[in-house]
Amino acid sequence: MWEVWCWDGRYIKGKLVKKYKTKQSALNYVKKNIKHDQIVQDKKIKDCFWVENRHDTVAVIEKKKPKK
Repeated sequence: MWEVWCWDGRYIKGKLVKKYKTKQSALNYVKKNIKHDQIVQDKKIKDCFWVENRHDTVAVIEKKKPKK
């Protein structure tokens, strides 16, 4: 399950916007609905993408890990 989180003015993971089953669906939503300059994959975490504006990060696309 992929989650799209937006900045709420205080925290980057402050507002859960959408949940998707595929990564491509989440990326398509961000490209259409969130104003951004680039989407960058995190170097340390494989399933995390940062949506960046000119000055700061505006959203995160992250894969939710299943509970064991």
